[in-house]
Amino acid sequence: MTFETVSKLLEEESIKRNSTLELTEKRPDPLMIASVYGDEFSALICALFAYGNAKAIVGFLESLDFTLLDASEAKIHDAFVHHYYRFQNADDIAALFVTLHRLKKKHISLESLFLPTYLQSGNVMDGLRSLISSLYAINPYRSQGYHVFIRYNSPRTS
Repeated sequence: MTFETVSKLLEEESIKRNSTLELTEKRPDPLMIASVYGDEFSALICALFAYGNAKAIVGFLESLDFTLLDASEAKIHDAFVHHYYRFQNADDIAALFVTLHRLKKKHISLESLFLPTYLQSGNVMDGLRSLISSLYAINPYRSQGYHVFIRYNSPRTS
């Protein structure tokens, strides 16, 4: 599948899922939160926490201050002292925000980390591995909880 085909399919699905009939308080979805902010970094955060009960996920995402992506790293750490979600503790959540904050500060898009490798190989997983590798490279923080949502799998050999 080409990038254009995948992009078109995702756009069609997004339009379908972003209807008022699909995203409601009675039928919560992390897309509700991602659509409020409309940027790739907030969308990635919503996607990474999108495991478990949808209502609980949306409740957690609503408790996050996405404007912290533009704040200092110290402010990010201070803001998440009491936050946790399933396998992630306060440090894990702060580390994710710090990592994305560093990318934004350097004006590096998630697309620019994913797309070149995807286009070269034609394999979405290769693009994702490139993105994940870049996220790990920009922040030395490591923990089991952080690894749960930013998994790195070595390239396939077969």
